[in-house]
Amino acid sequence: MIGELFINGVLVDLTSTAPFPISYNVGDIKDLSKRKGTSSKTINLPWTRTNIELFKSVYMFSASSIGNFDPTVRATAQYYYNSILLFNGYAQLQRCTLDKSFEITLYSEVVDYVQQMNKIKINELDFSEYNHT
Repeated sequence: MIGELFINGVLVDLTSTAPFPISYNVGDIKDLSKRKGTSSKTINLPWTRTNIELFKSVYMFSASSIGNFDPTVRATAQYYYNSILLFNGYAQLQRCTLDKSFEITLYSEVVDYVQQMNKIKINELDFSEYNHT
């Protein structure tokens, strides 16, 4: 099994040799605001009917003129291997090549914990589970 990639809930056609080189970045513990997320190297997807329909609908891709698409669009993406979710984030179309393949990059959704914690005061936290006699 080579895994399953879903973009906007649609199972994408993969080649049997499609590698998923995902880089996991370890956040700097001293400064969480500089933490980087997980991303992949460029992934080539084949030019199949399923993939063409997906990219036409998500990225406003025009099959008549290769390379015309909106590169700012981000689509949700999940990658499963043996039914285990290995990646959750979004996909961004980088380019359509003349050999009729789609080049995408996957990016994880990084939660900015520093910004989230900035909104909470310490007296608003629930420490009741730590009350012991």
